[in-house]
Amino acid sequence: MAHDYSIKGILMKNNKQTKSSATRSGKSTQGYVSVNGLEMYYEIHGRGQPLVLLHGAFSAIGTSFAKLLPSFAKTRQVIAFELQAHGRTADIDRPLTLEGMADDTAAALKSLQVDRADIFGYSMGAGLPNSQLAVLPGTSHVTLVDRADWLVSMINAFLETPIKNENKG
Repeated sequence: MAHDYSIKGILMKNNKQTKSSATRSGKSTQGYVSVNGLEMYYEIHGRGQPLVLLHGAFSAIGTSFAKLLPSFAKTRQVIAFELQAHGRTADIDRPLTLEGMADDTAAALKSLQVDRADIFGYSMGAGLPNSQLAVLPGTSHVTLVDRADWLVSMINAFLETPIKNENKG
């Protein structure tokens, strides 16, 4: 499925979908879920144990995870969100805080009836407080860091076929 991550595509809200009218294409679903006064964009790919992807600041699903998502979706049900004021999720009249984005994510998972998931956060996404996301029983939170050797080992934890770490020195 091709995604439009251009400025035009991101800003086009006229074609927005709701949870009840989410599109289904093969193994992929995309749409919006209403949480805390926010219409939060999400995508679901693959099948298996849920893995939630939380992007970095000034980023979105495609810019943080485009190259990783297909590999994860081979063995996991990947649920990716675009947080408040990022990508296809508009800003609303409230402070933009990590706690608020964590609350939105937890509410979206409940709304999508996901009761157990692993959390894979990159940069800002890794900074979302564990306490708000711990509302899901059995949830684990994986934090990515800037060091390439740690990044590779964290990614390998979710892949069936590990990638090589060419940055070891």
